[in-house]
Amino acid sequence: PEALPPHKQPLEVPPSQAYKLASTTTIALLLSVVTNCQVMIRSTMRVPLSAGKRSKPQFRLDGNRSRLDLESPRRKKMKPSPMKTIASDIVAALQSCKDSSKAVMMKKYMREKFDFFGVSAPDRRDVLKPYLKGKKAVARTATTEELIELMGYLWNEDMRECQYAACDVLVLHETLNKDKAESLTSAVKELVVSKSWWDTVDYLASVIGNTLIHEGMLNVMDGWIKDDSIWVRRVAIICQNKRKTKTDAKRLFQYCKEHASDTEFFIAKAIGWSLRSYAYTDPDAVQRFVEETNGLQNLSKREALKNIVKKKIFKKKKNVKNSRKKKRIETCKSLKLMGHSETG
Repeated sequence: PEALPPHKQPLEVPPSQAYKLASTTTIALLLSVVTNCQVMIRSTMRVPLSAGKRSKPQFRLDGNRSRLDLESPRRKKMKPSPMKTIASDIVAALQSCKDSSKAVMMKKYMREKFDFFGVSAPDRRDVLKPYLKGKKAVARTATTEELIELMGYLWNEDMRECQYAACDVLVLHETLNKDKAESLTSAVKELVVSKSWWDTVDYLASVIGNTLIHEGMLNVMDGWIKDDSIWVRRVAIICQNKRKTKTDAKRLFQYCKEHASDTEFFIAKAIGWSLRSYAYTDPDAVQRFVEETNGLQNLSKREALKNIVKKKIFKKKKNVKNSRKKKRIETCKSLKLMGHSETG
């Protein structure tokens, strides 16, 4: 036969080293078999190879019969977030009070923008009473971070009453310091631009108004008044509506003047509303502002002067009434002097 090439010729091993080569080959083969068996067992059990001691198969006695515990290592079940549980309870409570006939009317009133359970505001607050009132109410006991989480869950719901419920809880929450107020304000801004319409935006403006007790929070509104979103600008204008004597009048008039010529209905309405609210505190200042501001929309003027005009009309009627009463008294006195009776 032809000679084999050098690289195919059998390896010549001296007899003194043959037993070493045989033992090494046998050991390598055995290790390979053992490794393959381990891999097969672990893949069957679905246990990761890097699981360490916990990855070892555990045995448990099942009667007189032992078997592999394929559920090992045991996975700890994650408990649901407390705020998620509360959100689910709130949704279930609202759903239990649904009224289809009211839902149709409420949806129509909101221009078909949102779906409703058909729960009126008094019924909604009655259902939410455990979460709003009392020492253990979530509105009072939960931290600012927890409430931000809760309103996120409620805001993702399809039914509009869930967003109202989030506002009901938030408006009762008291921020303890400026840092908490800033984090709450940032979260509220995200809600203002999500599922936006006047109903929730005006409610969230009350939440922002509660944070203004902290020094420097009004400076945040200086950025909001220049925002691209009309809803964010609206909140900046009306957030001081309930502050009365604590209203920063200079800032209020500045915001109204910056957007006096804005033809957007919700901005013009907000300007008039904010001025009308402040007119209860300082009607003369509001009247001067309306008279001196050029380009102010007619809608804003009407809304701003509504209470002032009513007061003037009431005062005029009262003066007329008093003058008539005074004349009657004078007439009676003169008749008495002439000797006539009052009924004569």
